[in-house]
Amino acid sequence: MLTALCQRRSSVTFDLGSSGIRATQLRRRGDRIALCDALQYDVAPPNPADEISEPDSVIARAARVVDQGRFRGRDVAIMLSPPAVQLRMLRLPEQVLTQDEDRIQQALRWEVSRDTRLAPDSLEVRHWLLPPGHNQGLNVMATCMPHDQGRDWFVHCAQHHLNLKRIDVAPRAQVRLARRMWSAAPDDLWGILDLGFGQVNFTAVIGDVPTYVRCLSVSIDDWTRRLASGLDIPYAIADRLKCAYGILPGSRGVRDLSAGWQSLRAEDLPHVLFGLLRSAVDDLVRDILKCFTYVLNSFPNLNTTRVMLAGGGANLKGLSELLEAQLGLPVAVLALRGNKDSAGWEAPLTDLVFEPESATSVGGALLDLEDL
Repeated sequence: MLTALCQRRSSVTFDLGSSGIRATQLRRRGDRIALCDALQYDVAPPNPADEISEPDSVIARAARVVDQGRFRGRDVAIMLSPPAVQLRMLRLPEQVLTQDEDRIQQALRWEVSRDTRLAPDSLEVRHWLLPPGHNQGLNVMATCMPHDQGRDWFVHCAQHHLNLKRIDVAPRAQVRLARRMWSAAPDDLWGILDLGFGQVNFTAVIGDVPTYVRCLSVSIDDWTRRLASGLDIPYAIADRLKCAYGILPGSRGVRDLSAGWQSLRAEDLPHVLFGLLRSAVDDLVRDILKCFTYVLNSFPNLNTTRVMLAGGGANLKGLSELLEAQLGLPVAVLALRGNKDSAGWEAPLTDLVFEPESATSVGGALLDLEDL
């Protein structure tokens, strides 16, 4: 009874993206999870990565976010996405996996060092088990970063009076959140497409296990630059048009734009924008299918079921419908926008509203609570 009444709070969980910072803190009482607070710091395009780069400047902004919000405590967690952290599928002997965590990490460092050509003692490595049955015997997903990089995060947090409790990877956080929207069967293969400003990552998931993570050769920044070039307009205007009108296939695609985009009717703009981005969207679809094909060739007897969208690019109007049509799979946005939207969730979070760009920080806070 006392445990059920006890309220626990997650660390203030940060997603440190190239276009901004998202911070979320959740609280749990029994089975009920609700929001303490959530804030974000956005950097305006076209060059947000110039302002959010070095760990010290990132943590300085993160500390200001903590001070400005209704967060409790100074404990923080950081979610990192590839390529800031590497994820590698490896094979470890079963007898190694039965040993203590130090011995497992030592073995993982040696395996990772063979691929990265870095000294084993210079690496910080963690892992989770892959589903059984990989045709090459790969059984572990290793996450790694240089030890000095991890130490720098702790040092900079301490300098700004923050207590860094954990560094984790975005795919794990996103999968934890997605499981509240939909429960996958053990043989379900599905994916999370994280559409970030400077990087798009795809995570293939078997059941509830992130199994394959790939950095794709596209970015939302690149899409906006294509629009700016195709319409011969400044980047900031292209970004506003993209957000306002989205993309829509149709017969009214790319046409004579010599008179300028202002000469276009508003109803034509989604078709024109799609025409300018069509090849990029086709490339994205091919990359997703390649990821699914790789996993299907590696694990037998899987059912490809759906794709979920995270990241700021998931807000692009028309994208989810377009991907659904081209992939032949249900596509849902990993967001919770109110009571009506929560009806589609199997286990919605109480009194919590968030957009897909906050999915990683929300999922990270949830991961923090559920790992208690």
